[in-house]
Amino acid sequence: MMNGTEELEITDEYIKIKNTEKNSLVMHVCEKKLMDVFSEIGCMNGGHILEIGFGMHLSADAVQKQNVKSHTIIEIHPEIYSMALDWAKDKKNVKVILGDWEEVIPKLNFKYDGIMHDVFGLKTSDKFLQVIKPICQENCVVVFAFYKDDVNINIYDTVSFTFTDEEYENLPKFPYHSDPFFTKDHFEIRYTTYNNGGFSKRKLNKKLY
Repeated sequence: MMNGTEELEITDEYIKIKNTEKNSLVMHVCEKKLMDVFSEIGCMNGGHILEIGFGMHLSADAVQKQNVKSHTIIEIHPEIYSMALDWAKDKKNVKVILGDWEEVIPKLNFKYDGIMHDVFGLKTSDKFLQVIKPICQENCVVVFAFYKDDVNINIYDTVSFTFTDEEYENLPKFPYHSDPFFTKDHFEIRYTTYNNGGFSKRKLNKKLY
């Protein structure tokens, strides 16, 4: 996870952390289709949406196309936060908060119908799910990427996202082609639903893409 002090390289195609192994890629524009599906799951209830991590606003753009009442974004990096403020200027239902989600969420006095978490470098959702419990509305949908070391597989449902051959070949070789969890035929988007004080599976009844 980023801590907000990283030196970034930001272009129209990607965000990278400088001075790390192969300049760690945070997000690439090639993830747009993936983020469209990600956001459609997170917004399936409509209502009030919390998004953690702004990145290149791929998922944020997708949220704005859904029927949501409010859209709150938490962003830890000041440079990306500034970008988010500019993006939000003409969007009356958006609030952008600067800070670490672990510190910001306990201060929120609000409950959400959907929570989206696609944060660079996270290995497991265990702590995250515990932190968000107080802000989950009943039936809140929580959606996140595939965390490699996750221990909560029994409470998840998944959507397997598939790239076309052309889409996959256009992905940057590093890290996508070298990551066994990011394959052409199977990249999991995971989601769970908050019910009665805990999280459980909730099968989708429609194909999203």
